[in-house]
Amino acid sequence: MCRVLKEVGDVESELLELKRHVSDQKRLVKDLTERFFNGTFSEDLLESKLESDLEVEDHLLISEPHIRCFSILEKLDVLYLDQQFEGALDILETEETILQKVDLQGDVISAENFASCRSALSEWRTRLADQLASMAGHPRVNAPELQKSLVLICRLGESSRANSLLIQFYHLRLVKRLRDLQQCSKSLLSQLYMVELVKTTFSVISQAARSFVMLSGETSAYSSEFILWATEEIKMFTHYFDAYIKSSYEKNTGLRLAVESMRCAFYHCSLLESERLVLHPYLIQSVRPCMEEAYHMHVDYLRSAIRVFTATDTWVLGKFIVPGITRDTASLAGDGGKLEYSLLTSSGRKFANLEDISPLCSLQMGNSILKGLADLFTEYIKILECAIPRCGSSVEEGSVRVNTAQKLSQQLSLLANAWTLVDYFFSVAKCISEDVKASSDEQIPDTYGAPRHEEPDKWNFSIQDAADHLGLFICQQLVDRYISAVSECRTSSESYSDILDLATSPESPMPSSEFQMLFQQLRQLEKNSKSVFGGADERVKKLLDGLVDSLVAATSHNNKLWRYNEHSSPTRKSIWFEQIVLDMHFLVEIARFGGHLSDRLMEATRSLMVNIQNTFLHASSDISAVPDVSWASRYAKSAIQKLVEQEATQLEWEKEHMNASEEEFVYQTAPASEEQDFTLREDFDAFEQSSHLDLRFVPQVELTMEELSESDGNKLSSTGLVIV
Repeated sequence: MCRVLKEVGDVESELLELKRHVSDQKRLVKDLTERFFNGTFSEDLLESKLESDLEVEDHLLISEPHIRCFSILEKLDVLYLDQQFEGALDILETEETILQKVDLQGDVISAENFASCRSALSEWRTRLADQLASMAGHPRVNAPELQKSLVLICRLGESSRANSLLIQFYHLRLVKRLRDLQQCSKSLLSQLYMVELVKTTFSVISQAARSFVMLSGETSAYSSEFILWATEEIKMFTHYFDAYIKSSYEKNTGLRLAVESMRCAFYHCSLLESERLVLHPYLIQSVRPCMEEAYHMHVDYLRSAIRVFTATDTWVLGKFIVPGITRDTASLAGDGGKLEYSLLTSSGRKFANLEDISPLCSLQMGNSILKGLADLFTEYIKILECAIPRCGSSVEEGSVRVNTAQKLSQQLSLLANAWTLVDYFFSVAKCISEDVKASSDEQIPDTYGAPRHEEPDKWNFSIQDAADHLGLFICQQLVDRYISAVSECRTSSESYSDILDLATSPESPMPSSEFQMLFQQLRQLEKNSKSVFGGADERVKKLLDGLVDSLVAATSHNNKLWRYNEHSSPTRKSIWFEQIVLDMHFLVEIARFGGHLSDRLMEATRSLMVNIQNTFLHASSDISAVPDVSWASRYAKSAIQKLVEQEATQLEWEKEHMNASEEEFVYQTAPASEEQDFTLREDFDAFEQSSHLDLRFVPQVELTMEELSESDGNKLSSTGLVIV
């Protein structure tokens, strides 16, 4: 009973409060009507004019103006209290239309009353707009309520305010969703988190775009404020994107995750184009720095991984299919539809683990990609140089730890590995250039700092120069070992003239034994190089051109090889002179026979000829004592022919007796589930076989290219020359 009495008391209090409120409103209405209609005009005359000129039911306005005003304000107040804002807005619009018609009639209402009426309606318009804005900006407002309020605000003539409220609502929605996603990121897989991050961001932008179209119409362009907001949201997305990539980056999968996430973002961004919202350039501009950093982190990982692998690389070639950006079924299939393989060592094979970086080209990152790869390849080729044993020098302290390629077969494999990487880089550079050109229609405007793509020739040249330098370095080491070994042998004798004896066959002189052996070894090296390099004849020729050119230049400029005993007899001095001339002509014929003749080589031989002749004249002081050596060129060519014939005879003998070893490649194919591989096996013992030359003219010397690659020359110092 007490509870009922209490409730009755509460109802009475509410009724009294309502009664006071109605009284206040009546007083306000009365004051307003007195202020509106205190003028001295004839109501009958006003009604007559409106009936004749406006042809509307204006008796509601003119016959009883104070009653109509009270009625309108009372209705607005009631609708406002009931939150029927749309009905209130309808009344406002109707009254404003009537006022406009009255204004066109001139003296129907006094200017003061007209201004007062319009001011009252304007105050109600502002009141409605503020209330609707307050409701739209409420933290708990939902999308339908927001849209309804924004539509009414636009009807009130405040479209800019409605757009700002729209942007504020969707910004807060995106911030909340991203914050919630960030809190549960640890419980999600990396790839799933990135997908949710992308979908959340672009779905909110899409919702905002649809809301904007509903407010402004299908044909209206997006406002600059809306576009600016969308770009800022993309920047916020990039912040979360970048932070997560860096925090969860794994060395072997980090770039793949970043690329897949980027492609997902581009896909969802492209969906906005159906709503006439093009944000792709802004996304590219925003995400590029993050992707560049992820790419360089991956390059650093490859750099450290390659250093580890070179420390244990046995420099044995394996075969594999080039993956990643250069993968193309049509280009991989050779004649007959068979797959073609590339040759790399285990360390070089790490380059096969490059991720598919083609999507990065759409970010206008061609320059960064090529520079990173070029720097990586150049550094790797320098590491390969460290694997080549240096003649007469020890490993420098602090140098890169690398497994040394002691055998010539390993060094050739190492060079083939470098040349394969050069081809691979050229393919990557070509693909990147094509991708950049293909996306040229979607270039970022200059105002967004899109980098200008450079042609790949710049990077191709740097890589090619590094590989060429490696080939020259290998050749130089072979030359240094050869010269060191021959010089050591010559030093062990009294002089060059002391080891010569052409009297055994004056009618058929032959070049010195080391040069005959050099010819054989170069021939064998050419065969083995063609096998190692897979028939790349141009590269083999380039290698041998450099080797022969360096050999002849080094030989001609090494005075120790050609020194003579000043106390020798005139006859032996003549023999010394003739043999030198024959040897130099033989070196020229070696170069000519192999197609390696060059201007530098000819200049070196001419310079040596002049020096030797001057030395001979200085010793004899009689120009007539200079022997006639016009026969030297003929006998040098004859020696080449004889050595080639004896080589053919040797091969025939080996076939008949099956006792000699020969080089072979054994390609072993791994199971389909594992990386393709083969083992390259070479036997350079043939270099060390006796050469079946006519021993009447050829002194024997144990001097092989294999030994030269394994020693610094000291190994041959005690071998000496055997004169037969």
